[in-house]
Amino acid sequence: MRQRNDKKLIVAIYGDEGLIVGSDESEIDVFLYQSSRDLKIMTGTLINFLGKQIDQHQDGIFVCQRLYTGKVLERFQMHEANQ
Repeated sequence: MRQRNDKKLIVAIYGDEGLIVGSDESEIDVFLYQSSRDLKIMTGTLINFLGKQIDQHQDGIFVCQRLYTGKVLERFQMHEANQ
C-alpha cells in the first residue's frame, strides 16, 4: 500500500494473481507501466480473484464462492439437494 497526499494505491499479489486498486487512475497506470517491464501483466475487469467470484453492480460489490460451493456439493453428491 502506498499513499501520497490524497492518492492511494493498493496492490495485492498472491502467487500468479494480483489485484490493483487506487483512488487515482493515473497512479494505477504508472504502476502497471513500470511493472510490465519486468512482469507479464494482464489487465481487465475483475470477475474472479483467488477463487472468489466478484460481481460489480452500481449499488456495490458482491463477493461469493459460488463455483467452489458447487464443487463441494458435487463431491459429496449433494448438488441436487434442496436449497
